[in-house]
Amino acid sequence: MQRDLGRRFHYDHSFFLQSMQLGRWELFQIGELCLEPTSEVPSHPQSCYELSYIIQGNGWFEHNGKRIEVGQGDLIFSPAQGIHSIGATQSQELHYAYVGFHLASCEDPALAEYLAFFSQKGPHFSKGNNHIYKAFRHCIDEFYREQPTDFLMAEACLTRLILSCHRIFTNNTAPPDYTAGIQNAGQLLYRLMKYIDDHAAEPLTVKMVAAGVGYSPCYLSHLFKDKTGITLQQHISNRRIERSKELMELNRFTVTEIAEQLGYLNLQSFSRAFKKQTGYTPSQYGKEFFKKPSH
Repeated sequence: MQRDLGRRFHYDHSFFLQSMQLGRWELFQIGELCLEPTSEVPSHPQSCYELSYIIQGNGWFEHNGKRIEVGQGDLIFSPAQGIHSIGATQSQELHYAYVGFHLASCEDPALAEYLAFFSQKGPHFSKGNNHIYKAFRHCIDEFYREQPTDFLMAEACLTRLILSCHRIFTNNTAPPDYTAGIQNAGQLLYRLMKYIDDHAAEPLTVKMVAAGVGYSPCYLSHLFKDKTGITLQQHISNRRIERSKELMELNRFTVTEIAEQLGYLNLQSFSRAFKKQTGYTPSQYGKEFFKKPSH
């Protein structure tokens, strides 16, 4: 099939002629698009709510004349009215995932908070959300399955994606305060491990984790080693390597791009950390366990 001019690739599922009902949601489109440098998605009326995540590259999103510069890790919400356009910069392509939707029922009390947010006129923008791409991928993958009856899983994936993005935009992503005070070591360890999981895509240190959960680095290090048998720094390193494996499995990024996303100083430091844990270099591991991208 001949490639569209200005587009390296486009994986699109469009339901504009007849929207797809998925529980509380009405789905209009979902997919990924990679624009070549200087290419654009021309101005068009925005007829549904749209969530977009920048996978790679740089460019801009424009809504009703307001232009936002975007780059890898950015999350954008475009409201369901006005004129919308998207473009790549002169020097880089723009690769992004997207989903267009409406609320299927506005009478459900459980959706009141989301309806109020999505009905706002202006676009919303948030940086540094590498973790959300996995939710986009799970959602998109459901529409490539051979069984057309897997709508329940598609609904669950779409619900998780939309609600997770809403939490990001409303700054409701902080880990909950499970108790008024930590009552036992088990509760603290759970809170500590969850904080590390939530921030595994960042260049974490023991000091940063300690500040995040409100305890001293020395106390947490002693407690963690005593209860788990490994050091807190080892656990942080292990979880970051596990996150890199998850990115490899998506089959969307090169080893260099994964190292950059996870905040390693350079490819060499990432490779050393990866081989120390797995016994493989990242490239060797990818060839052994995952089919790698050709570029």
